[in-house]
Amino acid sequence: MLYLLLAPGGMYKGIIFFKGEDKMFHNIAFYLWSLSFYLSINWKSIGRSIFIILGLGTILAVGTELLQFYIPRRTPEVLDVLSDLTGCVFGILSGFLIKKGLQR
Repeated sequence: MLYLLLAPGGMYKGIIFFKGEDKMFHNIAFYLWSLSFYLSINWKSIGRSIFIILGLGTILAVGTELLQFYIPRRTPEVLDVLSDLTGCVFGILSGFLIKKGLQR
């Protein structure tokens, strides 16, 4: 995931399937990360799990965007961070619903 978030730009120049596909990638990557993180740990508190996963997701999202200042042909975007955090929220929500369904 980190490689794809930090790879030099222009690798796929000219290959665009639809507008906003990069935001969708950010969303899916962080969704899968937060879902797997949520499901892999037996959380005692839902509030604590949300705080930890969103906190780490925020650090990862902002950190990768800041690192893009130093990577050729890459530009950081606030919308990427928002897309990352949206993926985290949906990953946590999905994980909660999956665990709740398994407990029945």
